[in-house]
Amino acid sequence: MSRQWNSGRPSGVDQGSMSSPRPIFLALALAVALPACTETIAFLPLDLTVQEFDPPIKCAGDLRRVKSVTIRALCPGATVEERFSSADGAVSLNKVPMGECTVEVEGHNTYGRKVLAGSATATITEGENEALKIQLLHEKCDSSCDNDEDGLADADEKKRGTYPDKPDSDGDGLYDGLELTSCCSDPTVADGKGCQLLINRVDPPLAPPDEWVLIKASKALDKPRAVVGSAQLTNTLQDSATIFGRVAKPAVLGDVVLTSGSEKAVHKDLFAVLQRDPETVFDLDQKAGAKVGLMQEVVDMAHFGNLLLLLGRSGPVGNVRIPVLMFIDRASGKYTRVPLANLGAPVAMAGGKDRFGVLLDSGGGTATVLGFQVDPTTKKVTKGSTVKLNAPQPVDAALEPSGNAALVLSRDRISRVQFSGSTTVHSLPVSVQQNKPKLGAPAAVTRCTGMAYHEPAGSKPGDGVAYFACQGQVPCPAGKKCPGWIALTALAPAATCLAKGVSSSGSSAGGCWTLYPAKATNVTAGAPLVDPVARRVYLLSGVGVLSGVFAGPTPKVTFKALLPLVSFKLQASSTHGHGLRVFALDKQRHLFVTEGQKVRRLELAKASGGKVPSRPFVAGRFKEAARDLSLSADGTLLEVVRARGGTLHSLAAVCLKRCPQCLCK
Repeated sequence: MSRQWNSGRPSGVDQGSMSSPRPIFLALALAVALPACTETIAFLPLDLTVQEFDPPIKCAGDLRRVKSVTIRALCPGATVEERFSSADGAVSLNKVPMGECTVEVEGHNTYGRKVLAGSATATITEGENEALKIQLLHEKCDSSCDNDEDGLADADEKKRGTYPDKPDSDGDGLYDGLELTSCCSDPTVADGKGCQLLINRVDPPLAPPDEWVLIKASKALDKPRAVVGSAQLTNTLQDSATIFGRVAKPAVLGDVVLTSGSEKAVHKDLFAVLQRDPETVFDLDQKAGAKVGLMQEVVDMAHFGNLLLLLGRSGPVGNVRIPVLMFIDRASGKYTRVPLANLGAPVAMAGGKDRFGVLLDSGGGTATVLGFQVDPTTKKVTKGSTVKLNAPQPVDAALEPSGNAALVLSRDRISRVQFSGSTTVHSLPVSVQQNKPKLGAPAAVTRCTGMAYHEPAGSKPGDGVAYFACQGQVPCPAGKKCPGWIALTALAPAATCLAKGVSSSGSSAGGCWTLYPAKATNVTAGAPLVDPVARRVYLLSGVGVLSGVFAGPTPKVTFKALLPLVSFKLQASSTHGHGLRVFALDKQRHLFVTEGQKVRRLELAKASGGKVPSRPFVAGRFKEAARDLSLSADGTLLEVVRARGGTLHSLAAVCLKRCPQCLCK
């Protein structure tokens, strides 16, 4: 026997009456926006059939009752997802591309467990489409399944004499699993007293305004009140130890706080409140007016006030992937794209006050640098010089504050491209080494993965310090294998050394190159970050964040581990290996760093005794990794490039704080 959820009728999903003879209705329509500048849309109604439960649902506390429905459309170049309360009635998905799409539907119970699921594939065309029929089947539990999500597997519940379908078997207000693991009490006897209130789960851990959020506590709730990201959860529904509600619009990045009776619990991770739903760069390119060769991968990004710049690669056009430059004005919502066809593969961007450069790998051991200027008032972008130089396998670039010159790091050299006056290029080989290396000690640089440029006050223009995050080798005794090492390499004064062609060894007095080994053998990731206020420079390694202090124009002390990132997994860089922007630093001394699927916020201003307080927040879904970071000029918005499978990137804008004139009002 089955029940039909018919489309076209705006009523809610009455899960409590699934076993009653009357039908259950859920009105669904996928509104499909075409890339052309017209009002034409396509409609794809969903016809959902639910298999009857056995035994039928009869009580309101049945764990098979559906409390929320998730609908996901997997289409070429985009994944669109929405989650709805079972009481929402008619719902719709927007911005679904034309073509063959797979639509997945999931039903979740009060505790967030998936109890129904189904999917079907359809080719979406312009106009009215036939209803897509999806059969929703029950999700089965295996021996390790925790059906009531109380912390005890169903198999263990049967052994202990507790109920697998009742999270609090003895009715004393404490979940069975919590009684055993935290309260040292018997889950079959109502004796649990004094066990603290905890937040066991927040789902999803990042959300735009008006998204539904589920908070699961460790015990039964007493007139609960929930705050997510400094804003109260509204339109709440409560069931035992779970509260379900919507994110209020003024929320920003912050704590999840749950109050129950006289108790209060704070979530260990921060709740990320998005300025908008994460969008694939494919969607952003459509907003810029593109119809073919849409951007799929972001190579680099940078902020100029409210103007966000994205450098990326398109999907295949024939057998070619075109480099694309996109400008997004967050204040006006205007999107502009500039194709960079036939100039090479995109590698990196470098920005100054009102100018920026784009680095391209032109192949054959050469690179191309394009100069651009941004009008601070009109935000108009004007293309300037184009310079081609010898730079095999370019990696990263940095622009001097004056905007008159750019530094280019490639596989085996560092080059300075002078834009003003007659265009000139000076280069030095990156062959830094210690004069008298010892066995087991760092000897020579073999590869650099990113760079940063800092011009201290009083320096001659161009004669600042170029910092490089590098890898190297150590001399080994015969027959033994020694580990690699990482280090910060500094070139200073940069312009003078490059113009003279001086390439001194790392330890010689008065030399241009200086080598600062870090006590870490794991490969380094991305570009270093220079903090001129605190006079520090940061590196990211496989063992965590490393910090070094510079007392003069270059660092003078050994690097120390600022924060170990145990769960950190190095993400592969793009095909051309540009320096990933793994750091961002705001004016409140918060250092943001990518950490797999999460972004971690380090509170540098509260560092004490060699320890730095830090807390993570989730920045991706569906196993997306946080790849690059960029902070808006007003410090209120953190843009996060999210990578899924290395082929399709999306963009999430996390609101860090509120202000009258900023984007996160």
